[in-house]
Amino acid sequence: MKASDIMEQYVVVTGAGHKNGIGYAIAEELFVQGYIPILADISFDDGLPFGYYTLDVADENEVSLFWDNMDDKNIVALANVAGITIIGKLVDYNLSDYEKTLNVNLIGPFLMSKYFVAAYPSSDIERYVINIGSDASNRPIHRSFAYCSSKAAL
Repeated sequence: MKASDIMEQYVVVTGAGHKNGIGYAIAEELFVQGYIPILADISFDDGLPFGYYTLDVADENEVSLFWDNMDDKNIVALANVAGITIIGKLVDYNLSDYEKTLNVNLIGPFLMSKYFVAAYPSSDIERYVINIGSDASNRPIHRSFAYCSSKAAL
């Protein structure tokens, strides 16, 4: 019998703080499959049935502290779902809006993955990183060029 057969198995899902989002839907399905979802997002709907942590995935200090707090849990997977889009005309778009989009949609998954892997340097339990992209990386959305390029890069 493997250790993973007797321990509770947790999955961190970023971007899962809102009941109408993809991240939350993934968390619900994981729960149905027998996993314990841990939601990580910058804001949350009221009344969520799962444990959650307020987290800006684009802030390396916050990400590092988050994983430090997970050391007592058997986390078997990380689902990088968090994403934002700031809609606008290219000529009116600010560099800070473009950077914010890239930081959440691209740098965030990098940081979360880096610290997840570092938290479990050696183990006989298989662990997974799942990055959620978007069809927008292949079929651009009008006035969402930062989102589309960040998802293509992911």
